[in-house]
Amino acid sequence: MCAERTLRLHTSRLAGVRAVEPGYKLATCVRIAMLYLEDDDPVAAEGFIKKASALIAGSRDPVLELQYKTSYARIMDAKRRCDCGGCCFCCCRCFYARSITVVAPSPP
Repeated sequence: MCAERTLRLHTSRLAGVRAVEPGYKLATCVRIAMLYLEDDDPVAAEGFIKKASALIAGSRDPVLELQYKTSYARIMDAKRRCDCGGCCFCCCRCFYARSITVVAPSPP
């Protein structure tokens, strides 16, 4: 029920305002989708991921992109599209590996 409370809060903020930053709208849609997935409701989460899919191309935030891809993969897995979901999880793993930079300790 946490997802419903968050949904009401954010949609009330977005409803009366026309000029909303795409990054804020994207982060909100991804967060609500993640909350719906936590509540085991992939059908409702899919609607918000579809809204986010129109905005993800303009995103430069790697954490938000990873959250979007992971949520999308979980939705595909819940819909029993394992071949597509498996590809998405693999893509997420590769994306995560590329985004991590390893810093070696400096020599004494």
